[in-house]
Amino acid sequence: MPIAGATGFLIESKTFELRMDDPCERTCYVSNLHENVTEELLKELFSQVGPLETIILRTSGGRDSGSAHRYALTVFKHEVSVPFACEMLDRIELFSKQILVRPKQGTQQALQYWTNTSVSTVHNSNSFSTRNYYTDCRRRQNESERRNEKRPERINIA
Repeated sequence: MPIAGATGFLIESKTFELRMDDPCERTCYVSNLHENVTEELLKELFSQVGPLETIILRTSGGRDSGSAHRYALTVFKHEVSVPFACEMLDRIELFSKQILVRPKQGTQQALQYWTNTSVSTVHNSNSFSTRNYYTDCRRRQNESERRNEKRPERINIA
């Protein structure tokens, strides 16, 4: 029995090590990048949240449709850097555009990220508050325009 238990532990340990060594589990997908964002800028930014292995900056689509989609894959040296990067760098502005930072799709990191109730609550509340923000701005603008409209002068007939 001790051998079976030890073997089971080794198998679990190897499985764990394989997952830890999987670069996909250490990768963030960064989207909504402005055309002026460079690989060097991303290296400087993402190295603040954890040691980097590599950054891959890509552009997809674009030529025929006229709108290119710029994104990056940032691979960290440690798995724990992925959720930290998502928490710290998601929705920051670079060249007046909010970047989106997410764990790579199809990974355990992504599954944990999206099932974490605090993350989904934050993202849902941000969407909700953004909608309310624009609605409030539009309402205030309409009220301001109504106040500034010239009203016909009243004529007193006596």
